[in-house]
Amino acid sequence: MALYADFTRLYPDVDPELPFPLSSVERLGIAVAAGILAYGGAAGHLAIAGAGAAVLLLTVYGISTRPPRRLRSEARSRFPDLNWYEADADSQLKLGWALPLVWLAIMTLCAVCLFFASAEYALTGAAICAIIAVALVWFAPGLSTAWKVSSPLSKSQTLMKSTTQTRSIPSLCEA
Repeated sequence: MALYADFTRLYPDVDPELPFPLSSVERLGIAVAAGILAYGGAAGHLAIAGAGAAVLLLTVYGISTRPPRRLRSEARSRFPDLNWYEADADSQLKLGWALPLVWLAIMTLCAVCLFFASAEYALTGAAICAIIAVALVWFAPGLSTAWKVSSPLSKSQTLMKSTTQTRSIPSLCEA
């Protein structure tokens, strides 16, 4: 109880039970950067692939250093014992293998396009690979809001539920 009181005193704007999803603009930035990277890889243009990788890294860095995300990250590191949404999402969505599988599918698709597409269809194939990569990243677990996580009752909800139950019992006995 004291831990939760300290947390709410230090971080009144952070709720560990609620998700902090990526905005549509952030998801679009990551997806477009992945598409540029995939296009460069599928077409065999290292300069375009390098630019896509750089844009992807800068996008992820920019997103992670925004003040609300930094504040939430700091709160998670100072209060790891609270029931954080991210822990539920990681275990339920299996992000440890789902996201690498998405990137492996993108790399496989780009390699197939690079090595097996004829020279006259190389740019068309690379563009198709880029569009598929954008779609895969846009709907990837952990990035898309379509993947829902069911979380148990939060500590504050459990506490409120128990206090309302104890308050209602004496009122029933008095009547």
